[in-house]
Amino acid sequence: MAGFTLSLQAWTLRGMRAAGLGVLRVTSIDVVVADDHPFILRGVSDFLKSASNIRVIDTCSDGARALASIREKKPGVAILSASLPKMSGLDVLMAAHREDLSTRIILLAGTVEARDIVTAMAEGAHGFLLKDSHPDELLRCVYGVAAGQKCLPFELLKRSREKASNKPNHVPIENLLTPREWKIMALASEGLSNKEIARRLKVTTGTAKVHLHHIFRKIGVRNRTSLANMAFQYAPQGWLDR
Repeated sequence: MAGFTLSLQAWTLRGMRAAGLGVLRVTSIDVVVADDHPFILRGVSDFLKSASNIRVIDTCSDGARALASIREKKPGVAILSASLPKMSGLDVLMAAHREDLSTRIILLAGTVEARDIVTAMAEGAHGFLLKDSHPDELLRCVYGVAAGQKCLPFELLKRSREKASNKPNHVPIENLLTPREWKIMALASEGLSNKEIARRLKVTTGTAKVHLHHIFRKIGVRNRTSLANMAFQYAPQGWLDR
């Protein structure tokens, strides 16, 4: 992330257009940034302040403070280190999801395994970036997430899934669910609520809930995180290419 501080002066409006960001028309995006490393916290926040239409309204060094800031200031986007003290970035994400807070959360991690991304997806994360990502990727992620898009490393997930599918104990379960149930499973694994799934599929919330109950029973899981991990490992080809 040291590259953030080195790139501040280069990020003029011309530089943003060259990176494909100037075409986005967004209103001002309020952002909260949280990291327990002062150098990274300062670098990321200063870098974002230099970009168009982004306001860094708070910086935090621990998860508890970050959650309090999200509750109080209601930023459009929060960028959280996954390894914050007091509450991890994932803990903050889960709390925000439970409380139905509108802030869209991007997690930053030094290293990551596929299951961490899948868990974050199930808990409603809108973005997940490695800390050695290029600054361009962070800006694209912030603008995209603010516009309602997902910014998740699907290529990493696909590579990890391919490795898992080559293991001797990999058991295919593709035939257990109908195409409709796979679709619902995928939506739930992205962190969508029953109401959001129902809206997407044009069914009632009760119908979506019944489908999820049947899916849980068929594949033997009890919560959405386990469901997301099963979806990642066994969903039909093309699920990660949606």
